[in-house]
Amino acid sequence: ELITMSNPGNAAAEFFWASRPPFTVTPEQGQIEPFSTQEVMVTWQPSASSKNAAKVALHVPGGLDQELSVIGDLPEARCQFAEKRLELGTLPVGLERDFVVTLNNVGKCAAACLVELPSESAGVRVEPNRCRIPVGGAQRLRVIVKPAVARSFDGLMLLANVRGAKVLRLPITGKSIVPDVGICVEGEAELPRLVAPVGSADDDDAFEVEEPEILAPGDGFDFGELVIGSNGRLLATLTNRSAIPATLNCD
Repeated sequence: ELITMSNPGNAAAEFFWASRPPFTVTPEQGQIEPFSTQEVMVTWQPSASSKNAAKVALHVPGGLDQELSVIGDLPEARCQFAEKRLELGTLPVGLERDFVVTLNNVGKCAAACLVELPSESAGVRVEPNRCRIPVGGAQRLRVIVKPAVARSFDGLMLLANVRGAKVLRLPITGKSIVPDVGICVEGEAELPRLVAPVGSADDDDAFEVEEPEILAPGDGFDFGELVIGSNGRLLATLTNRSAIPATLNCD
């Protein structure tokens, strides 16, 4: 805010301002020529540790000291998430997945936001994590999830710290798991074995496919007795018994 000072006398007048946070006066000191005016700028920098009202003192050597009452009016920013919650579903450990949430400015002034998570070990990050949203605007936030261990995300919150307003909380749900993959051995054949007919022999669906046996941890492939120089084959099937895709490296 610009303030105009005037010197109606016939001699130059010096002045000195005593700024008080969060208000500052620029320039803080100077001289006004006779029958002249000079403008000074009063700047307000809102701070959580200072009141938004103060009195700044003006000292004029040989003249009358004065005080200027200043008040800062800070409109409250209002934002809200477009989503009720962030549902991650079931995620595989070690793989990265992207999600998008939207933060809307529903207030009457621009909003400055800092987005963060209460837990740094959750394997979740947000881009961008700082933003300025104009009145009536929206900011799309990219949420990147890469869990390092099997865990539940229930109870975690995505936090949006809006300057001058309450902290917004978006609940997170979901879990990360390690894929459950087993090895099924189907015997010395390249096709599943068929067992006793259950219907007409002319019916293509009249035979049942024998379910292969899944190896237990520590079991191996039993090729039986083989003659030196011959080949033995076992058909093995990798079975994913979990609700998520699995990526395997076999050697």
